[in-house]
Parts: sequence; C-alpha cells; structure tokens
Amino acid sequence: MSGAPESPRGRGVWLLSICAARVGSNMVALNYATAIPVLRPAWGMTAARAGLVQSVFLLGYSLSLVGTSAAADRWGARRVFLASGVAGAVCATLFGALAADFLSALILYGLLGLVSGGGYTPGLMLVATRYEGPRRGRAMGLFLGAMSLGNAASVACTGSLISALGWRAALLLTALGPVAAAGLSAVVVRGVAEPPRGGGPGWSGVRETLRNRAGMLVNWAYTFHAWELLGMWGWTPAFLTAAAATAGAGPGVAVAVGANLTAGMHLVGLLSSSVSGALSDRWGRTGMSLALLASSAACSLAFGWMVGQPLGFVLAVGAVYSFAIIGDSAIYSTAITELVPARILGTTLALRSLIGYTAGAVAPAAFGLVLDATNAPGAPPRVWGWAFASLGAGALPGLWALARLRAMPEARAMAGGRR
Repeated sequence: MSGAPESPRGRGVWLLSICAARVGSNMVALNYATAIPVLRPAWGMTAARAGLVQSVFLLGYSLSLVGTSAAADRWGARRVFLASGVAGAVCATLFGALAADFLSALILYGLLGLVSGGGYTPGLMLVATRYEGPRRGRAMGLFLGAMSLGNAASVACTGSLISALGWRAALLLTALGPVAAAGLSAVVVRGVAEPPRGGGPGWSGVRETLRNRAGMLVNWAYTFHAWELLGMWGWTPAFLTAAAATAGAGPGVAVAVGANLTAGMHLVGLLSSSVSGALSDRWGRTGMSLALLASSAACSLAFGWMVGQPLGFVLAVGAVYSFAIIGDSAIYSTAITELVPARILGTTLALRSLIGYTAGAVAPAAFGLVLDATNAPGAPPRVWGWAFASLGAGALPGLWALARLRAMPEARAMAGGRR
C-alpha cells in the first residue's frame, strides 16, 4: 500500500479525512429539500411536483450507485471515487446557477444525482479494505455518519442562507462543499491500494449474488429501510418549517427554524451511525437492526400528527426518529461485506443500490401525492400524518427480512458469530 499510512494513528487520520470529503460532497444532498417551502410558491409547484424533483434526484443517484459499483469492480474504487467527486462538483454548481423552475430543477438536480453515487459505494469499499475484523463496523459507521453530518450542514447552511441572501445564493454557496470535497479526495486516496475486484459484475456475478440468500435478505431489509429514510429526509425540513409557522414564526424565520431543527436531527443521526455500527460489533447485526427499524417505523406512524405540539416536544421525538432511522444503514453495509465474497462485493452493492434507492426514490413523490390528497389544494399543508404514515407502513416488511436472516446459519458469519 504505497504511500498509505499503516500506523493506527495514521489510519485514523485517513479515516477522518475521507469522512471530511464525504461531508463536503453531501452539502447539496438536502439543499433543495430545505428550500421547498420557498421554491413551491416561487415556482408554482404542487407538493407532488416538489416531491418529484427530489425523487428524480434520488433515482439518478440510484442509477449512479449501480454504475459506480459495477465500475469499481472493473476499474477500481479509488478511480471511480475521484471521478465522481469532480463530476459532482460541476453539476452542483450548474444546479445552483441555472435552476429556475420545476422543469429546469427536475433536469439539473436529476443530473446531479446521476453523477454523485461514486462517493458512497466505492468509499465504503475503500474503508472496508483499510479496516478488518471487529473494527470494520465502527469505521464504516463513521464513514456513513459523515453523511449525516453533511446532511446537517446542508440543511442548516441552506436555511440560514435563504433567510439572509435568498434561495439562489443558498443553492450556489452550498455547491462549494462538493468543490472542496473533490480537492480533498484527490489527496486522501492518493497511494491507497485498490480493493480486490473481479473485472466487472457480469451475469455470473449477478446470478451468484441472487443465489446468496443471506445477502439478498440484507438487501431487502435495506430496501424497506431506504423507502422510509429517503422519504423522511426529503420532507422533514418542510414539515418542521410548517410546525414552526404553526407555532407563530414568520415565513422567513420559519424556514430557518425548520432547517435548524432538521439539522439537529441529522446530528443525532451522526451519533447513531457511529454508535450503532460499534454496538452491532458487540451485540450482533440483526438484533440491532431489528430494534432500530421497529423504532423508526413507530416514529413514522406518529411524527406527522405532531404539528401544533410544542416545538421542543416535536424535536425530542424527531431526535429519537433520526437516531433510529439512520442507525441501521451502517449495519446493513457491514453485514454485506461479511456475507458475500469479495469478488462480487461491488455487484452485490450495485444490486442493493438498484432496488433500495429505486424504492427510496419513489418515496418523496408518493409522500407528496398523499400530502396533496389529504390537504386543501393551493393552501399550505396542515395535515402531515397520513404522508408520514406511508413511510412507516413501507418500512414494516424489513422486519420480516431481518427475522428470516437471523434464523439462518449463515448469520453466524456476521460480527464474529453474534448475528
């Protein structure tokens, strides 16, 4: 591993650096979602159209995850990680500069999603290469936790910038995050050895992945988790803005308050990703995942009905919600690396991305449709409960998949036999 630090301290610095790059690249992940309360009237969008822009971004991201996972198997995770970072910086800047209505946002934000996936799966593969055994769960949890920190920064910065400078400046300035991340990534991965690869997925790799029952159960659990998570991320800033407005905040202030509350929830998610990955090393992957998924589904069924409640109470429930809904992400990623051979790891992650993020991409648009159907047309939404309940209902089948996995002998391969 020429040029790569080998000491524990050096590896720790490397991990923090690649996490910092992940934070920067994620600065645009929720800038549009945060701006929805302002952009809906400015661009004349229904809730369904507003959700569709987010869904197209996520669908592009889903396709990008598939493509970059397969490319990582063929050309190497390091090269794909770097190329995606540069493309993401360019497209984030274009979105901030040129998006002016529903159609232009649909195209430009979708394009941004289409080039952004290389920071995720190839990054996980690089981290998995550097960390083995019982420390892998914690390391991958920290890397995924950096996504939550980036989300928090994206929401908080966008909300503050909208209040101070308007939505155009907010979209442009948050695009500086991916620009900085691209430069940092070039330094971080220089000299890092490539993970093992098998020359691309091919049909044999796909067949082997589909025949791996344990791995596919993890993928299905991840799919139902993604529906709930991505739908919640796409609409929580707007929901908390509505909660702040109901509590008496003015329009500009409500956006900032909603953004800050959402950012706080994502910071709890950062803690969750880090802690849950480490706890699953000790207590088992399926046990932790079952507890977290059941808790997040319960929160989804209740959260949307809390408009009008004191904001402190809403935030407290939101903290529990955020902790539960993101905590199992790191566990699913770690479990996949333990249940499938390294030669098809990229293929398995690509398939997971295809089914998981496609389901997750539908969730914001479905949420918007339910929101339109349960509220008076043309007025700001007041009833949010049914829309959030649609997320919780979609998460429930994941509990079945995890229970089936826990009962299989192959589950002993996870977390040193702790399942």
